[in-house]
Amino acid sequence: MDKKLLAPILLLATALTLGIALAHVTTFFPISLSINPQNATVIFEPGSNANAVDAGGPISVETGTSNTTLSITIHPTFETTYYQNISIIRNKSSNAVTINLTVVQPLDATQWPTGSKAYLLLFDSSTTSRVYDFTDFATGFVNVTNAVRALDLTQEDSVTVTLDGNDFYQVDLLIYIPDTTNLTVPSQNVVVALQTTS
Repeated sequence: MDKKLLAPILLLATALTLGIALAHVTTFFPISLSINPQNATVIFEPGSNANAVDAGGPISVETGTSNTTLSITIHPTFETTYYQNISIIRNKSSNAVTINLTVVQPLDATQWPTGSKAYLLLFDSSTTSRVYDFTDFATGFVNVTNAVRALDLTQEDSVTVTLDGNDFYQVDLLIYIPDTTNLTVPSQNVVVALQTTS
């Protein structure tokens, strides 16, 4: 073989071999990561009517050991049952946070009498009175004039609000079940997820 051709071929072969060898080399650089778990700044608290008695017994309100979970059991009856100040969502930080509430598992209203409604209502800390109008339930509309937001628990509804530092929202529940011959409807679980963004 011509020596003039052999040199470039050997050079190319060496380059290819080197390239293949380098492709299998992994380099690691150290990264220092410090993870410091903290207590939550947004927590749940029982409201003033937690553990009060409704048509079926005590209203159960449990907030978990670290107050970062909320479990409520209520026993509404026919027509309108309004649960005032069931729980508090409190911001312990001095900074405002954005709160998103999303209905992950809605109540199946088809298993209840036609026209049944269920709402989670948020009131800010400055609201001293509750003004609500039940006349429009037939159309599915709740007119709660002082509510910051009304979350429809019968669908995948979502609301986003700002909670100021060292402030709170009051949680109320409003349930409407039209009058029927006999209230034999199944118990249901509704799941709402709370997400905070600083």
